[in-house]
Amino acid sequence: GAKGSPGVCPSVAGVMRVAVSEQTNKEISAQLRSFWELEHIGIKEHEPARHQDAIQQHYKETVKFEHGRYTVSFPWKPMVDELDDNYECAAKRLRANTTRLLKGDSLIVEYDACIREYIEKGYAEPANKHCSASEGPVYYMPHQAVVRQESLTTKVRVVFDASSSAKDRLSLNDVLESGPKLNPELIDLLINFRTYNIGIVADIEKAFLQISLSEGDRNAVRFLWYAATPKKGEELPAVAAYRMTRVPFGVTSSPFLLAATLRHHLEGLPEQYAETANILRSHLYVDDLVTGVDTLEQGKVLCQESSDILSQAGMRLHKWMSNDHDLVNFIEDGNVAKRNANAELPAATKVLGVGWNAHTDNFEYNLTSLLEFLTTRADSKRFVLQVSARIFDPFGFIAPTTLYVKTMFQRLWELGAGWDDPLPELMQAEWKCWCEELQCIKAVSIPRIIARDFRDEKTEKVLHIFCDASPKAYGAVGYVACKSAQGIINISLIMAKSRVAPLKRLSLPRLELMGALIGARLCHYVAKALNLQNAAAILWTDSTVAMHWIKGNAARWKPFVANRVSEVQALTDPEDWRHCPGLDNPADLITRGILPSALLESELWWRGPHWLHKDKTHWPTTGEQSPGAVECHLEERKVTVMPVISSPFEAVLKVEEFSSCSRVVRLTAWVRRFVNNCRRGKERKGGPLRAEEVIDAERYWLTTTQGEAFSDDISNLKAQRPLHKGSPVLPLSPYLDGKVSCELVDACNSPTTTKRLNIPSFYLALIPSRYCS
Repeated sequence: GAKGSPGVCPSVAGVMRVAVSEQTNKEISAQLRSFWELEHIGIKEHEPARHQDAIQQHYKETVKFEHGRYTVSFPWKPMVDELDDNYECAAKRLRANTTRLLKGDSLIVEYDACIREYIEKGYAEPANKHCSASEGPVYYMPHQAVVRQESLTTKVRVVFDASSSAKDRLSLNDVLESGPKLNPELIDLLINFRTYNIGIVADIEKAFLQISLSEGDRNAVRFLWYAATPKKGEELPAVAAYRMTRVPFGVTSSPFLLAATLRHHLEGLPEQYAETANILRSHLYVDDLVTGVDTLEQGKVLCQESSDILSQAGMRLHKWMSNDHDLVNFIEDGNVAKRNANAELPAATKVLGVGWNAHTDNFEYNLTSLLEFLTTRADSKRFVLQVSARIFDPFGFIAPTTLYVKTMFQRLWELGAGWDDPLPELMQAEWKCWCEELQCIKAVSIPRIIARDFRDEKTEKVLHIFCDASPKAYGAVGYVACKSAQGIINISLIMAKSRVAPLKRLSLPRLELMGALIGARLCHYVAKALNLQNAAAILWTDSTVAMHWIKGNAARWKPFVANRVSEVQALTDPEDWRHCPGLDNPADLITRGILPSALLESELWWRGPHWLHKDKTHWPTTGEQSPGAVECHLEERKVTVMPVISSPFEAVLKVEEFSSCSRVVRLTAWVRRFVNNCRRGKERKGGPLRAEEVIDAERYWLTTTQGEAFSDDISNLKAQRPLHKGSPVLPLSPYLDGKVSCELVDACNSPTTTKRLNIPSFYLALIPSRYCS
C-alpha cells in the first residue's frame, strides 16, 4: 500500500493484527543489521516473561466460570492510570478505513456484516460515550479489514489494533502485561506431527471470542463503527461507540488469557479424560490442535473426547482434517472441513502455516499469493526483502533457494543501494531468473510421516546432521534414518537451518566451525523434539580443521574458537563427529544457494548421500584426517611468560614533603575518611577527626614505610625464614606483631638508626631513619 498505510502479514495463528506505523529507512536499516550479527545463530532461547508468577496468580484469583463460559480480567501494569481516552485518534482511523472499504464493490457490506454479527452474538455491545473513572480505563481500538480468499469459512475479518496511540501517549498494549508464554514451540509441534501414522488437525471456532471479559475491563476495549451500513456515494451514517464483551484478538494479553484458560479448564477435568487432556495440553498452539495417533480406534477416542472436553468450556472444535478416510467419516457431520469436489478426503489446508494435503499426506507449498505479489512492485532492495519475508519455511525444506535471495539482499546492502532504487543491472537478470523459477517450488512434496514404524520401539533410529560453510553462508541439515525389523532403511529430511555469513569477514575455517555449532544446536533440538535423546546421533562435516578443533581441548584455542568449541562439546559428544566427503555433503547446498529448479532435482538434498541408505559399513571412514597446520596453529593461544618484579607497597603521599609526622598522619586520616564516606553511602562520618581514625592513619604509614624499606625482611619473617646476614635490622631481633598489622616490624631493642613514634609504649616500631626528624 501507500507509505504509512496499514499492512497485514499472514500468521500461523490466523491473522496478525494491523497497525499503522511510520518508520524511516534509517530505522529499518538499523533493525536489519542484526540479521547478520555474528552471535544471532542457531535456535535461540526465549527470554522469560517478567513477573510470570504474579501474572499467573492474578489470573487464578480473577478467573470465573459463569453462564457456561469462562470470564477473565486483563493483567494491568501499574501505569494503567496513564492510559488516555484516544477517541479522536480512533475516529480518524475509522474515516481512513471507511474510505478504503468503500473503494471495493462489496467489501464494506461484508465488513459491516462482521461487526453486526459481533453485536448480535453478544461479542460486543453498545457503550456509553461518557463513563466515570470507577468504570475502568477507557480506550478505543482502531480496526482494519483483513481479506483471506483462501479461508474456508470467513473471508473478511475484523482485526483490532490495540497498539495505536497518539504521539507521546500510551496505547492499550503499553499498559498490559503480555503474560508468560504457555504455548508449546511451533516447530516442536510440526516435527512431532510427523511421527504419527494418522495426522489430525482442528481448531477452536472463534476461540478468543468464547472467553468473556470482566465488566471492569470492557471500557478499555471500545471501538467505533456506524449506526447504519455506509454506502458508496452517500453521506456517512452517525458514528456509534461499542465495547467488546469477549477477549479480542490483537490485545497483547489475549494469547496468554486463552492459553491460561485452556490450561485451567484441562486441570479440572475428571480422571477419565486424563490422557486426552494431556494431549490437548501439549498439542494446542493458540487455537490450533495439531496432533496424531497410530490407530483408527485411538483417533476416534481422541476426536470424541476432545470435542466433549472443550464443549464443557463453551468452545467448539471444528475444521477437522485427517489423512485417514475412515476417521474423517467417523467425525460427525458438519465438523469436517470443506472437501475438494475431486477428492474423497478434505482439500489441502495449512497446519500452523505449513501447507498440508491430507489426501496425499504430503507437505506442499502454495505460492499463489507470492507469485501474484511478484507482479505488483518494481524490483528494489525493499522488494527483495519483502519477497524473502513472505516465504514461510520453518522446516527449512527449501532453505537452499531462500538463501539465494538472502545473499542477494546482503549484496545489495553492501553495495549501499537505496531501499527503493532499481536493482543494479548485473543483478536484475539474476533476480528475474529466480522469480521465474519460483513456481517450481509448487512441485515440492515432502511426506508428512517420517516412517510408518517410527514410533515402534523395535525400529532403529539414527539422527544424521550435516554441516558446512562457504564465504557466503553456513548451516546444517538433519535427517533421520529409520531401520525396520526387516532391515529396510528409510531416510527423511527433518530440518535445515542456514545463516548468511556476517558482514565482518571471517576465515573459512571459522565459518565452518559456526556451521558445526548450528549443527550441534540442531542435533540437540531435533533429538528433543522427536524424543531421540537416547538414539544414536552422527554429525558430519567436510572441514578437517573444524573437526580437529572440536575433538581437541577447547582451552587450547583463542576465545572465538574456544567459546564455540565449548558449546559444541557441551551439546554433542566429540566422538560422534565424522568426516564427510565434500561432494556427498547436502549442507553444501544451503551454504551456496541454488535456483528452485536445481533444488527440485537434487537427490542429495531430499534423500541425503547414497551411502546413508545402506548399512554403516558403507559409510565413509573417518581415518586419520590431516587438518591444515597453518589454520589450526593460527587459532592456538599464545602463552608468554614474563618475569615481573612487583612492589607490594606504593605510598599515595610523599612523606618527606611534610614538616612533621603529625601533619602527614592527620592529612591521611582526612583522605581516608573521604574515601570511606564515598564507599559507605549513608554511613558517613563528620565533625572533627576521631581517635581511631588517627590511629588507623598511623598504622597505614607504619605499614607503608616499613614495606618500602624492609620488604625482603618482612617476606622472610612471613615465611618463617632467617633474615639475610646483611640485613640492617638483624641485630634488633625483629618480629611481626599481628595485633596492629601483619606487616608491622617490632624490635626488642632500641636501635640508634630508629626513633620512637608516639604510639603505645609496650613495643617499638621500626621505621627508616630518613623519616625521623
